[in-house]
Amino acid sequence: MSQDYWNKRFKMYGHTNMRVPVLLAYDQYIRSKKIIGLLSRVDLKIYKNMKILDVGCGTGYMVAMFADLGATIFGFDISNDLIKTTNQRFMNYDNVKLFCGNIQNIGVQENFFDLITSSAVLQHITCDKHLHQSLCNLFALLKPNGYILLFETVFSEQGKNDPVSDVYINKKTRDEWVALFQKVGFTLIIEESYPQAALTFMKNLKKGSDLLKLNNTTNTLIDKVSYDTNHTYSYLIRFILALFIPIDLWLFISFPLTYSQRRFFLLKKN
Repeated sequence: MSQDYWNKRFKMYGHTNMRVPVLLAYDQYIRSKKIIGLLSRVDLKIYKNMKILDVGCGTGYMVAMFADLGATIFGFDISNDLIKTTNQRFMNYDNVKLFCGNIQNIGVQENFFDLITSSAVLQHITCDKHLHQSLCNLFALLKPNGYILLFETVFSEQGKNDPVSDVYINKKTRDEWVALFQKVGFTLIIEESYPQAALTFMKNLKKGSDLLKLNNTTNTLIDKVSYDTNHTYSYLIRFILALFIPIDLWLFISFPLTYSQRRFFLLKKN
């Protein structure tokens, strides 16, 4: 992964995730709720001084969630510009330690963490050799019987041939991910999607917009809705998201794995 790439992305959007802030906030809230639910299913409660590592911590939404529950949380991100800003957010937290680092060569004590979380980081390691080494590093950092919760994109065999806008993407199928986890030594405990009806709807709108642009060189409204970062069309995005609140937030229905690219893998170190 290129530090310059992620620094540039941070300077453009103020973070390194989704470009539209309202979509990002919506997705992060749902993911946080899902994460707590997954951990509770293996009776893993966040306790005071529990040692947690958040890989690719970004602006710190996961860091804040665990820190507020009393855990001692370490976080790192490849973007040094981003880490400077995130550190300022947590300057009054004595249980948060953030640093700039690379997953392939982080210098942290082995058998140290009770839990490791990582959201859409491994999929951006395009070299399979480096990806394997990164997982081995995370395995070493975990205590025996520790858990790691990964959130990654899963591609179908057909989807692996589809173009993506992000140059740093490792297109792996579900079976390829699981085989890699097992090769390193992890045991897969839970594999699940999460409520994402609204995001899926928005994604399909974007696809429709892309098809329209094949015969029309002007930007369509849908294209602007998907990528405008100045909130010019945020009212429409908010309206669309509100329509899906009963499904995503109230009923909290996870998308079927068959149709979901974005999913969680909860793994255990035996």
